[in-house]
Amino acid sequence: MKPLFLITLGLALLAALLISEGPFFSESDDPLDRSVEATRASDRTGRRASASLTGNRDPTAPVTVARLLEIEKESGMLSYSYLRNAITRLTPAQLLDLLTEFNLTYPEMSHFTTKTALIESLIQRDPYRALIYSYENPDLTGQYNFQMLLPVQVGENDLQRVADFLKNAPTNPYHENYVIQLAERWGGTDPAAALAWAKEFDDPSATIDRIYQSWARKDPKAVARLLPSQPDSPLRQTMVRAVFFGMANQDPNAAISWIDSLPGRERIPTSISAISGLSRMHPSKAAELFDQTISNESLTKEQQKSLTYSPRLIAAEWSETDPKATAQWINELPEGKGRDAATSSLVKNVVKIDPDSAFEWAETIVDPMVRKEATRQVIYDWGLSDPEAAREALDRSKLTDAQRARLHYRIR
Repeated sequence: MKPLFLITLGLALLAALLISEGPFFSESDDPLDRSVEATRASDRTGRRASASLTGNRDPTAPVTVARLLEIEKESGMLSYSYLRNAITRLTPAQLLDLLTEFNLTYPEMSHFTTKTALIESLIQRDPYRALIYSYENPDLTGQYNFQMLLPVQVGENDLQRVADFLKNAPTNPYHENYVIQLAERWGGTDPAAALAWAKEFDDPSATIDRIYQSWARKDPKAVARLLPSQPDSPLRQTMVRAVFFGMANQDPNAAISWIDSLPGRERIPTSISAISGLSRMHPSKAAELFDQTISNESLTKEQQKSLTYSPRLIAAEWSETDPKATAQWINELPEGKGRDAATSSLVKNVVKIDPDSAFEWAETIVDPMVRKEATRQVIYDWGLSDPEAAREALDRSKLTDAQRARLHYRIR
């Protein structure tokens, strides 16, 4: 009986142990099980830490300057996210009170992370109050990028109220920045109201320019319809450029064709100013516009000069996505500074993927100084991956003996 009793007692103790402590073996032999358990443990630890730092265990606990300083100190490099969590339940008025107290107690750039969290929360919760606060505290405006964040956060229903405030606002170093950015926002949603507001300023030209640019990005045809009634002026030039780029965003072919509808005196200047911007948006179309413009017999010498380095901009962008098409286009360009500059741009982008072709293109550059720089870059980059091939190419290059010797020294 005694052995049976002992066995029964042992089984009972084992069952109790399993219930209270979990599996008899504390770690699974399966690596996946161990990984899952480790992740769960980490999550539990993180949640406990976050709750402790942000005060989430007691939602009614007041958020004070002292408490924010504790969070800042305890959370270290993670302080920004913890601080944002701690102040999510605060009203705009409470955020303003904390920010004011912080700014008085810790002026200038001290406790930058905590102030940033308070400011960005205020901007997101009540951008209009944040705007007023930025005028009352102009030093903070520059330090914490009020002027960059506010226009993005202002709701459509608040644009008129913000516009009215800015019209009569006190002096602020960032006032013009606010006005311009509001003009961009408003010009895209209600250009008529934005223009009426802008015309009340003493010098509205820059503001009106931004309104038309924003309007044309959204509805270029609407701005184009206004052009016949616009006299020749800087504003008209701004509107023409805005219409072109607004159209180019939607249909680059239509934008290029639209230039032909302009009065003769505007076509070439518009094309020249459009090429650089179009090269970043649609480089192949910029190349078409360049070819069309450079062949115009009405070009003045000054206009020809202004087009000299347009091929460099086009090739720099185009060769990143289609080096073969770029090379074909360059091959059709006449010899000169433009072709040399374009070839140099092609070489810079091709050398990483095809150093042999990059070297051959560098050798076609006519200007000795431009060719030397292009060849030097090819040989140096090529020497990092294939020093023997780089040395062989260097020996047959058009460089002088002294230039070759210096580059040989740099190849590892």
